[in-house]
Amino acid sequence: MLRNMQLVRSVGISAALALTVFMAGCGGGDGASNEAAKAIYQFGQADFKDITPNRGVAPSNNTLSGAASVATDGVKFYIADTNNNRVLGFNSIPTSLSATADFVIGQPNGNFAKNDPCIAIAASDCPISTTLSSLNQPSKVSIDAGRLLVVDSGNDRVLVWNTLPATNAAPSFTIGNGAGKPAAADTLFGPLGATFAGTKLVVADTGNNRVLIYNTISALASANVVLGQRNFTTGQLTPNCPKDTVAIPDCTLDFAITADSISGPSDVWSNGSKLVVSDQANNRVLYFTQVPAANQTAAARVIGQSNMKNQGGFGSGPSALKQPRGVWLDKNTSYIYVADAGNNRVLAFNTPTADGSSAIAVYGQGDYNHVTANDDDQNNSPDLLNNGNGKQEASERTLSNPLGMATFATAGSNRIYIVDSNNARLMVYDTN
Repeated sequence: MLRNMQLVRSVGISAALALTVFMAGCGGGDGASNEAAKAIYQFGQADFKDITPNRGVAPSNNTLSGAASVATDGVKFYIADTNNNRVLGFNSIPTSLSATADFVIGQPNGNFAKNDPCIAIAASDCPISTTLSSLNQPSKVSIDAGRLLVVDSGNDRVLVWNTLPATNAAPSFTIGNGAGKPAAADTLFGPLGATFAGTKLVVADTGNNRVLIYNTISALASANVVLGQRNFTTGQLTPNCPKDTVAIPDCTLDFAITADSISGPSDVWSNGSKLVVSDQANNRVLYFTQVPAANQTAAARVIGQSNMKNQGGFGSGPSALKQPRGVWLDKNTSYIYVADAGNNRVLAFNTPTADGSSAIAVYGQGDYNHVTANDDDQNNSPDLLNNGNGKQEASERTLSNPLGMATFATAGSNRIYIVDSNNARLMVYDTN
């Protein structure tokens, strides 16, 4: 939660409180000194300790495996349950450990017990309109203005519903022709993220090292703007290809990390005006003050690196990132949340006014220097079950490879939902 003891570099923190925060991260305790935020409940496991995908049995309406993303409009609630090749849907926001999904998207006949990608099984086992209704490694869900999108990563496409589905209904249409490669304005290759941007659509086309912007959202649309590449026909072999052809004449032979280069983008967020890009392979997040209208527009600010040309190294601390995945900007606070997956934490930043800004809050760790997964006692080693089998145990404070998050505020309640992927659960925190 965004409470005083977590605001390490914010306004008015006292010397005594700073000492408390520092001591909380020194490790070696039983978790009592760990000042990490505690989740108020979780979905996917029977308790806070277990980390077994699907609770060790077949998928069901209350389990997860390798989940990556969450979305809600305050009523409908969706989780991209990636390794189960499905999206779980709820008719209302789950509010307790006993919650169960109401419907499933991507599996035959809405069957919660199946997790087939519907590409290697009999056609009779797949839903009607298989090419639209099946899912293979869905990696992102996003909602805007009564619409839902699902990034169907393994099928190299984005699915769009013009109204929020309440059943295993087929999408209204698909973007990306499913061919994967070669790169073109109408193809995607292993996309991981996408977002509505008002009347536009933005896609993190991960395998092509680019971000695509579509001015219209329609079936099999072609992108109008490309970020991170010089044209629409390159990408897979040209990460960090800057616009400057003098400095880098041939991006197949050389590269440069700049404000207009991208490598392995993993997520995007937009409200129709601002754009946030998780530039995963460069261990940074790019911030654009406007949704770009021209190819290879340079980002305005960078999070996770001290400047735009830093060579993409990873780190810990309040201003560094390691393999960031999901990004989210809270519309009420303007905080940018980053799923710092490689550091097993989620960080919150003020909207950047300079490069390399420091986080103001952390989830999953007791301070900014600890980065180990499921390390409740903060001794830099994962906590293990007391049964001698070497299996990790989680807690209400820990995270392991968080991949996505979303916030939602109602009267008297401000919450962040964090997809704790390797722990096969969704964690819910109050941010009041």
